[in-house]
Amino acid sequence: MFDDPLLLARMQFGLNIAFHILFHSITIALGSWLVYLRMRGNRTGEAWVERAYRLCVKLHCRLAWASCRGSR
Repeated sequence: MFDDPLLLARMQFGLNIAFHILFHSITIALGSWLVYLRMRGNRTGEAWVERAYRLCVKLHCRLAWASCRGSR
């Protein structure tokens, strides 16, 4: 079914580009969301904002690590 090396190379390239577009875009957007949550948490001191901030920091670290590992 996948005997053509050119087809396999194109599929690999497509998956690689899709991975980079998806994870890097999410990582950049999540950074902006972290700034917003931090500013709101400092101003209001609401407990749910602090919990959401901590959760998003963990998610941001994992996504950033995954996207760096995938680009090697």
